[in-house]
Amino acid sequence: MKRFEVKVSSKGQLVIPKELRKKYKIKPTSTVVLQEEEGGIKILAPVNLADVCGSLQIDRKWAKKAIERDRSEW
Repeated sequence: MKRFEVKVSSKGQLVIPKELRKKYKIKPTSTVVLQEEEGGIKILAPVNLADVCGSLQIDRKWAKKAIERDRSEW
């Protein structure tokens, strides 16, 4: 496992190295999860819903409609 050191901007932003963005399919406007852990912060890559649906044998169209419906209720 590699270790990367990045600087935080005055706005609190940091740049995820290109190598990691490519490996974990993080694109502009992707959402990542920051998880606080003992001794630091873990950055979790986005989960591709299509991959999850495929592994669970869930109909993708149905899942997309269900998610859109739930989001509209927030």
